[in-house]
Amino acid sequence: MARILALHSAKLPHTLTRDEIRESFTQWLSGEGVGAGRWKETLDRNGIESRGSILSRQEACDLPAFTQRNLLYRRARTEWGGAALRGALRAGPFQAERLHSLVSVSCTGVTIPSADVAIAASLGLSPFVRRIPMTELGCSGGAAALARAAELVDAHPGSTGCLGSLRRADLAALLSVELCTLSFQREDLSPQSIVASAIFGDAAVACILGTDDTPPLPSLRGPRIVGARSHVEPNTEHHLGFDLRSTGFHIVLARELPRLVRDAACRLVPDFLSDLGWALEDVQRWIIHPGSEKIIHLIVEGLGLGKEAARPSLDVLREHGNPSSAGILLGIARVQTEAVGGDRGLILAFGPGLSTELVALEW
Repeated sequence: MARILALHSAKLPHTLTRDEIRESFTQWLSGEGVGAGRWKETLDRNGIESRGSILSRQEACDLPAFTQRNLLYRRARTEWGGAALRGALRAGPFQAERLHSLVSVSCTGVTIPSADVAIAASLGLSPFVRRIPMTELGCSGGAAALARAAELVDAHPGSTGCLGSLRRADLAALLSVELCTLSFQREDLSPQSIVASAIFGDAAVACILGTDDTPPLPSLRGPRIVGARSHVEPNTEHHLGFDLRSTGFHIVLARELPRLVRDAACRLVPDFLSDLGWALEDVQRWIIHPGSEKIIHLIVEGLGLGKEAARPSLDVLREHGNPSSAGILLGIARVQTEAVGGDRGLILAFGPGLSTELVALEW
């Protein structure tokens, strides 16, 4: 059974505080006919105190056209994705040639070939490594990618794709790099754009997975991945996502989204746990995607959980904002400092579709 053996978050060059974001919003929206009360309330009540960024505050406010932005995305995803994966390998330490699979996830830019080609070469991964880039799952991508990486570990070495030197490899890597700052749209003054600009942050996080009988690092006590489930809610594809225009990515964010996410969680989580032979009270560690304070609280209240269930996700939101697919991995890092042997955990992430990803963990 697959287990997380190491996890590393790259330290990005800039941290934008709430006060800095407030100053940027003042420069952006003053004189644009947007009520100051509306956006000030968005900043003051979103539970975010800081967030990572590959750009300085001024650079984030003066972004170039989409073509240049995407070049920035390609370079930054390669640089900071490489730093995250390098850190995860060093945490073992694990040799790069031990990786038989690399699952990479990002939804905040476009690169063909995918950035994992340059990252794999720079770190000395085998030229035969199986690369699985995942691009269009949005905030749910981290949970989905973790489930896929675990399946690759569980299938190895009997998989048909593991011949020759890959048969001797015994690890898989998951890499999430989200550069949401590059999606800022100065000319888009819609409520959705203002909310997105207030909450999304950048992050680059990697983890290493191995088999259940590989000794984990004592300081990590990495969890096993014991089950996963994906679900798409019918007729909700227009409620969340990106609208790709000539100017870049513009957020799609329906007002009904918090309610839809809560209702899906309340329906799907009990059934998933029942299929595992678990009950709600058997789960000690909850890792809910840090989409917003409102969504986290709605899910916790809807499931009838205690306030403690929301704390790890609120902590991630406070320190990182919403870093899209990387948020779940930061949540795992948070709970691993407290989890003890025998604890059970549940990852709950949501993204465009409207999709829900559930992953069951056991320490």
